[in-house]
Amino acid sequence: MEFKFDLKRTEIFQAIRWNCHPLFSLAGFLKKLFFTLSAFLFLIFLYGFIFDSFAKKTQDFLLGPAIIFLVFSLINWILGSFLNSKLKKPRLKTTIDEVFKNPLNYNLAEFLSFRSAEAVWRSIKFAQERKLAIINSSVLFYYLISGDHRLNFIFYRALLDLNEVKKIIEAHFRIFKESEFAETFSEDFQNTIFGALKIAKEKGHQRIETGDILTALAGHDLIFKKILLDADLKAEDIENLTWWLEDLKEKIEESRRFWEWKNLIKKGTLAKEWTAGYTINL
Repeated sequence: MEFKFDLKRTEIFQAIRWNCHPLFSLAGFLKKLFFTLSAFLFLIFLYGFIFDSFAKKTQDFLLGPAIIFLVFSLINWILGSFLNSKLKKPRLKTTIDEVFKNPLNYNLAEFLSFRSAEAVWRSIKFAQERKLAIINSSVLFYYLISGDHRLNFIFYRALLDLNEVKKIIEAHFRIFKESEFAETFSEDFQNTIFGALKIAKEKGHQRIETGDILTALAGHDLIFKKILLDADLKAEDIENLTWWLEDLKEKIEESRRFWEWKNLIKKGTLAKEWTAGYTINL
């Protein structure tokens, strides 16, 4: 059966398109800008209110824009939250476990995480610009490590210079011959996606994450395998470092959810040290 992999027919592709739109791409910057302006004007207003330093007209002039900027900041915060929590995480119709049973019956691009899908899309655009007939795993490897800065952790711990790795891949790009562009994928690309799907299933992921693809590339991409061989490393080393990175990310995310019970009990209760105190009456 044919390898089904069409990114443009997925909901995650819409998130990639919206992410490039100024409405969303500037939301983070504008949120910080408007909040800073709002806080600055409000502090001046508060100073004048406490010490009665400004006339009432000046006070009103400061308070009005401060409130407006705060509203703009909230609007951009909502836009950013909608992009990250909804558009970048569309609801899946089935699970990775079900897909793994019959992967050729599904469009596997639907199960990519946002960062993974972004790396694939940049690979497709590169092949289109360079007029390549086939998109191979080395192109995916390059744009994966270029687009997700969190993977730097893995290369740093493996004592691999990421810039040197990119140069090696770029040198390989120079031997590509121009041809009529066709959005087809090489065997090593397909094996990488299948391998990443298996890894995602084993880890219990809902989507194929960048770490899953990187681990699969270590076993299927010829350039990556050569780099590891020269550094006296194995694909298992990349897999272990990926586990380490994901474990750290999970712990950081858990710690941010301070309202959860397991985080609250770590902080203890009020006057906890008194519970073992000496009391005369008892």
